[in-house]
Amino acid sequence: MKKKLLLLGFVIFILVSVLVDFWPTINGLSGTLELTEHSLGARVPAGCRGSLVEESQTVAKGQLVAQLDRYDQAKRDFDRVTQLYQDGGATKQSLEEAQLALEDQEILSPLTAWYF
Repeated sequence: MKKKLLLLGFVIFILVSVLVDFWPTINGLSGTLELTEHSLGARVPAGCRGSLVEESQTVAKGQLVAQLDRYDQAKRDFDRVTQLYQDGGATKQSLEEAQLALEDQEILSPLTAWYF
């Protein structure tokens, strides 16, 4: 009789241990926590002139957060080609290329997020 009670107690202990281990899964409480991390980067090799936003500031999607070191030259080129295009001395393609070169010197936020 004592052996049966001891064996029954041991079986109950094993069952409770297994149940405690799998209880969250049985109740649908298990899961995976995912963290999405986004990196900012440039499409062209260049140095960054500095950030235009402060740490812990919220930025909106599409907001300018930094400029690369060739931004000033690209802006001057864009302004010059724009003027030439308006005067008939440049093609629409050259204007679009200058605009793309200028945009390549800007880093925009890919989403609305907290900047840190």
